[in-house]
Formats: sequence, structure tokens, C-alpha cells
Amino acid sequence: MDNNNMMNNDFDQQPVYQQPQPVENKSNTKSILALVFGILALLISCCCTYLGIILGIVGIVMAVLSKNDNDGKFSGMAIAGLICSILGIVISVVSIILVLTGTVSNGFTEYLNSMQY
Repeated sequence: MDNNNMMNNDFDQQPVYQQPQPVENKSNTKSILALVFGILALLISCCCTYLGIILGIVGIVMAVLSKNDNDGKFSGMAIAGLICSILGIVISVVSIILVLTGTVSNGFTEYLNSMQY
């Protein structure tokens, strides 16, 4: 075999073209919404407790819906939204319990009364 013949074999072959694979266009909209509602539930849970619970529930629902759209797997944003939503609900419930039992309001009122001259 000479070099000329070997080089011709490389160029005589036809290039192999493959059809491009279709790209699945998965949307992360529900995961993003789960994260947004979770963060809002976490931020609002101390001052507007009932709104914090509602936003937390919506965040959990969005995280579960995004799991259903994502072949049964949670994305990172959906997990973060789920955690923030659960924490927002827990903080809201604890805040409501503390206010209803008078733990927060009585202690705060005594503190304000001690500050007056």
C-alpha cells in the first residue's frame, strides 16, 4: 500500500449525515412559579399570616404540578419552592398560635410599657 492509495480511501467515503434529534421544549414555568410563591410565602408569613398560608399552599401545588410535567422528577427550582412554601406555612401557623395564645402580644405590650416614662 502506498500513501496515495490510503489517502484516496479516506476521501472516497461519503460523509454520514444524521437527522437532528427533536429537542423537547420543556417549560419551567410551574417550577418558577413554585419558587416565587414559596419565597413570597416565606417573606409574608410573619406579617400577613393568612396570606402566607395561602401563598404556601399555592407554592406546594405548583411544585407538585411541575413534578407531573417533568416525568415525575422535581427540578431544583421546584424543590426550593417546595421547601420555602413549607417553611412559610410553618412560620405562619406558629405566628398565629403565638398571637392567639397571647404570648407575643402580652410580651410586646409589657416591653412597650416598660419603655414609657
